[in-house]
Amino acid sequence: MSGLLDLFLRQQYLRWISQRTAGLEYRQSEPRLLCPPRSEINDVICTHNMSGILLSVNPAAARALGFEPDGWVGKTLAEFLAPSVRHTFPQYLERMQSCHQDSGYVRVIARDKKVRVWLYRNLMVSENGNPPYVIGHALDVTEQKRAEHELQLTTTRLQKALDEVKTLKGLLPICAWCKKIRAEDGDWADLESYVTKHSEASFSHGICPNCLSKQRATIT
Repeated sequence: MSGLLDLFLRQQYLRWISQRTAGLEYRQSEPRLLCPPRSEINDVICTHNMSGILLSVNPAAARALGFEPDGWVGKTLAEFLAPSVRHTFPQYLERMQSCHQDSGYVRVIARDKKVRVWLYRNLMVSENGNPPYVIGHALDVTEQKRAEHELQLTTTRLQKALDEVKTLKGLLPICAWCKKIRAEDGDWADLESYVTKHSEASFSHGICPNCLSKQRATIT
């Protein structure tokens, strides 16, 4: 049953790939290898053998990293990975061998040395008794990931500010005589300084009626 389901999923995926790559052709001399499509789709499409050697790429893949399509074929896919993740390539090949598919995010490096982030889904294909190969499909999500990172930084900063404000709602250790407050680092701070630092409150100075009477009494 699982074999039939796996076959069905592969067929569905290949059908989806064919829809995404209108104009894609097969080489007559090598029917199992996908030729770079003539269409101007932005999806990154490539094929590689089970050792990671690239067999074909579409123009979008080359254009995304600033290379010519012909400059890819025959090279290992690892050459286009960012140095920080290149060591994970053998594990990727192992997953393709054992699971026949793999997906996730990968960091690739462009010709200008800038790192891009691709969201990929790759599938191993074996047909007509030919050696298996991998169809790779990816989308460039660099800007989305950058936006997510900036949003996370903003959220962290806001949470930190909120946490600092919330400390004023807790139990504050205050000296019963001088009214200084013990801060998180153990130092004692004036009440006004502490509140100003840990909130958006500020102080305006005046004198209450009781203190005013006392002050007048000392003057007279």
